[in-house]
Amino acid sequence: MLKETSILIKGMTAGVFTAFFALVAPIKPMMFLVGAFIIVNALFSLCKNKKNPSKVKAKAFLKIMFKIFVYEFALVSFFLIDFYMLNDLSKIFSPVDLFFTKILDAILCGIEFFMFLDNVKKYFGYDLIAEGKKALVRSKNIKDTVVDFNKNDDNETPN
Repeated sequence: MLKETSILIKGMTAGVFTAFFALVAPIKPMMFLVGAFIIVNALFSLCKNKKNPSKVKAKAFLKIMFKIFVYEFALVSFFLIDFYMLNDLSKIFSPVDLFFTKILDAILCGIEFFMFLDNVKKYFGYDLIAEGKKALVRSKNIKDTVVDFNKNDDNETPN
């Protein structure tokens, strides 16, 4: 009797997991992307704490796992709301399927990306956003110089 019950429970568990994975199949890439951003940020934070290994504890890993769970749960919940309720409304504004779920995914990835940039700034003292702005200003100056050079070159050409 116990063996039959065990087999029944295993079968039901497998069915529940299969149904869940089939349910979230349309957003698997988004789920992996959010998870990857969290893991990269966490790995960098752990490498940053390599200088002081006493800070790296099991609580840090539990926080990371809890964060992944919360972000993924929010993404799945928002997917269900978007798919069953908001998808028709979002078609008015955008032809993209699951528009609001993709917006939430972008927001979650953006949060993790800016946390990563903040960690880079703390660890290396190098502000990637400020350096990116400087590079854009330099490229604009170079573009203006090239455009001015081309205008001067066109005016000096004899007909």
